[in-house]
Amino acid sequence: MPFVIGFLTAAVLTPGFSIVARRTGLVDRPDGTELKIHEDPIPLAGGFGIVVGIVVGTWIAGPAPILVLAACLLGLVVGTVDDAVGLPVWARILALTVAGGVLLSHLSSSLPDETLPGMAAVVVVLTLACANGVNLLDGQNGLAGGVAAIACLGLSFSVGAEAGLSPAIGAAAAGATAGFVVWNWPKARTFLGDAGAYVLGIVLAAQCASVIATYGARGLVLAGVCVGLLLFDLVFTVVRRALVKGSLVTGDRGHSYDLIALRLGRDLTTVIYWATGAGLALLSVWLRGAGVTSVVITTFLSIAAGIGAGVALWRRRDDDRSD
Repeated sequence: MPFVIGFLTAAVLTPGFSIVARRTGLVDRPDGTELKIHEDPIPLAGGFGIVVGIVVGTWIAGPAPILVLAACLLGLVVGTVDDAVGLPVWARILALTVAGGVLLSHLSSSLPDETLPGMAAVVVVLTLACANGVNLLDGQNGLAGGVAAIACLGLSFSVGAEAGLSPAIGAAAAGATAGFVVWNWPKARTFLGDAGAYVLGIVLAAQCASVIATYGARGLVLAGVCVGLLLFDLVFTVVRRALVKGSLVTGDRGHSYDLIALRLGRDLTTVIYWATGAGLALLSVWLRGAGVTSVVITTFLSIAAGIGAGVALWRRRDDDRSD
């Protein structure tokens, strides 16, 4: 039910939010560079429909996690300001760190006191990684929204109420994001924007923290596998920009999906990422009951696959440049 309510809410309200965004100038305008591949101004309204879908879908299922929703609203506000006027990197990092602190405040009531210092660092790192991971993946229609929706749904099967989070928020977030994707793919009539990316990153961070708190080391693997595509592109982007001595914060068209899209086209690349994300989500759910040996083997194979894919894409990048 939270998934369905979240989906219907976002799908119905997003066009209205897009109209308001267009009239107030909250749009992403093409500037003639390769970074912005759209031809017309597109409203940055996705985050608003998603947030309302999350709130309504979660409330339908029972008591709402007020602090988690508050962190989402903080992400929406900060992201909207960033979309509208731009914020310095330090301000974005500070805001996401505060959002992570709000998530920790929610989870802390269900955690033993001795685990709080360690979890504090984990939650903040997760918030920064997931928010920026979604943002970096948001470079072509339907990609970030679809991958994030699948990850939210996959994690909702593993979050533990004993760790302070109901599966309802992940299901509602997945549904709301799917409702947004209806308006974002294959033709984009609205964009996720930084606001939407930060909201989804915060929800994913809350779910990952709950899974880790519930399952310990096994939970780290469950969460890592489920958000594996986000982490892969995040690491690939940071390493690639460091190797070419480029700016770590300036956008470009060298992401993993950009390199694949050069060969397969953007729509097919998006579908491949969705299918891969679904496979990783199913693998994460299976790992909950798998033996320790299976978990260890999966961990090493996942890391090896990520490294192998990164190296292959880097070589493809060199081949494309030489062509």
